[in-house]
Amino acid sequence: MRSSAKFLLMAASLMLLASGVFAQDYSETRDDGQPDVTARVARISKLKGDAQIRRRDALEWEQADDNLPLVEGDELVTSNNARVEIQFDRSTYLWLDGDAAIKIETLTDQGIAVSVPRGSAAVKAENFDKSRSYFEIDAPSTTIAIERSGLYRIDAGYDQNDAVLVSAMEGGQARIYSQSAGLTLHSGRRARIYVGGDYAGEAEVEGILSSEDRFADWFNDRSEKIDRDIASAYYGRYYDDDMYGAEDLDDYGQWSYTSSYGYVWRPYLSSISSYANWSPYRYGQWRWLPPYGWTWVNDEPWGWATYHHGRWIWVNGYWAWTPYGYYRSGRSWWRPALVYMTVYNNDICWYPLPYHYGYYNYNYHYWNGHYGGGHNGNGGNGNGNGSGNGGGNGGNPNPTPNPTPGVLGPTFIRDNVPPLQTVPTGGVVAVSRDQFGSRRPNIQPPLNVAKDVVRSVREGSSTPPLLPSGNGINGSRPGPMVVKAPAAAEWLDTIRTGAAVRTPRAPLDNTLRTRSHPRRQRDLDARSRTKPSRTEFASDGSGRQAAAYGRRSASRSAKPRQQRGNDGARASAYADSSAEYSEVRRDTEVRTASEVAAADRAAEHAATGCSALRTTAAAAL
Repeated sequence: MRSSAKFLLMAASLMLLASGVFAQDYSETRDDGQPDVTARVARISKLKGDAQIRRRDALEWEQADDNLPLVEGDELVTSNNARVEIQFDRSTYLWLDGDAAIKIETLTDQGIAVSVPRGSAAVKAENFDKSRSYFEIDAPSTTIAIERSGLYRIDAGYDQNDAVLVSAMEGGQARIYSQSAGLTLHSGRRARIYVGGDYAGEAEVEGILSSEDRFADWFNDRSEKIDRDIASAYYGRYYDDDMYGAEDLDDYGQWSYTSSYGYVWRPYLSSISSYANWSPYRYGQWRWLPPYGWTWVNDEPWGWATYHHGRWIWVNGYWAWTPYGYYRSGRSWWRPALVYMTVYNNDICWYPLPYHYGYYNYNYHYWNGHYGGGHNGNGGNGNGNGSGNGGGNGGNPNPTPNPTPGVLGPTFIRDNVPPLQTVPTGGVVAVSRDQFGSRRPNIQPPLNVAKDVVRSVREGSSTPPLLPSGNGINGSRPGPMVVKAPAAAEWLDTIRTGAAVRTPRAPLDNTLRTRSHPRRQRDLDARSRTKPSRTEFASDGSGRQAAAYGRRSASRSAKPRQQRGNDGARASAYADSSAEYSEVRRDTEVRTASEVAAADRAAEHAATGCSALRTTAAAAL
């Protein structure tokens, strides 16, 4: 009898568990609580023309869109005449020209590494501190490690034997490595790195002449626009540095103060007038984003920050956005979307997550725990300037005008406010299950359905709906998300980028800087004089002779050396050698003890040669 009772109790418990009564709490009572997945996210902040993207471990290519999130491992290819702007955080951008490709090798708070196997790219890094993070670009057989804030351009060419061009501007400085050696490139200079042929591993360094083209015009215009937007943004006042992209909002709406929510942002009527019956999370699409799962990509040109942080609230008869929910005490985390989801009949319905609700993890079923870790759990050391969606010190975690309580405990934050009181029925959006994740337009369900969706109080233990599988991105899911592979995809994986094999999530600069190479022998008279426009990397990676290259090559004669019997030629050779020695000493940039020793050895060798020539010249005279 007792055994039967125990069996019935266990059966009842299983039934209740299956029905969701004892389901795990999928809401997070605090917005600043660390989520299940913390991988760092970048975005396509501007797209002109067509571009295709392939996610990590995916077989198929997808169409790229504005505000599409990017994560570590993504590859992006642009069509002819297309342009792409990628924003990594509030002060780091990358621009990609048409007929070009890029892969995000590393995207963490500790650093960023990208490869550019084809075409032209430019990078803008402000407030960069190499002691706290790194930004590296791999081109064919070449690695560029940024050392200072500035603007950089990389032209990788379109053939595996094309030379790689690297330019440093606006105060920038970078270390450039080939597969055998390296040099330091200073602002206002351009390096040409030879990838193949007889001069593979060598470089020419020269001043940047007027070489403007349409790509340069575009990224310079975008850079100036970004500078203006950042200068007028409200970082540290209405929102913190983790909400990068919020600087877009000032062009499309205005901020106003409310007693209940503090400063909120409302889009201008002109910003939403082209959308019929506009409401948040209606115009856009759900895209599968490893490792997060289903993620909202909005159609509006603005809105990156508003759809991945904070809350949309219905106040005084209009929709407005507040950067924070009811409770927060620390940094802000990027979320795939801030909505509540449910299934009604065969439709998947959602609405903006109310102000008093904790984040609802509707992707819980699909997160497998194998990703994440792009952020430090406590906000990390970031990129040294508080930038990034998980980097830095999180900026100012408590902007002064925001009245959000900072001391209330989790017991005050329960999902006990009926959504019908805070979410209008017009804010409910629906799509049939078989069209979820497609480009089909989302709809507003009938009024009775919308009321049913928002009428009941949501329990904290509500089980997220079982959404359609997103792993069909590998080819099994048909439809508009998958596009034809770009022509460049056939050879993209065959191009070797980087000066050495890159260790995942680690800078390559340290490895390249400390490695030793056999010293190449160089006949200055027979080789450098006949080819004054080409100089070899210093074999110890210091690049000192390349730093003096520009001034030396302009003054040195291209004539071959005369016979030994010519006394004037001997004196001329002595003068040239003395000038070489002086230039090397003056332009030497000493960084480490080993480099000091190498520099002294080079100087001693040059001095010995000068002394011998001096003796010979004196004897001749």
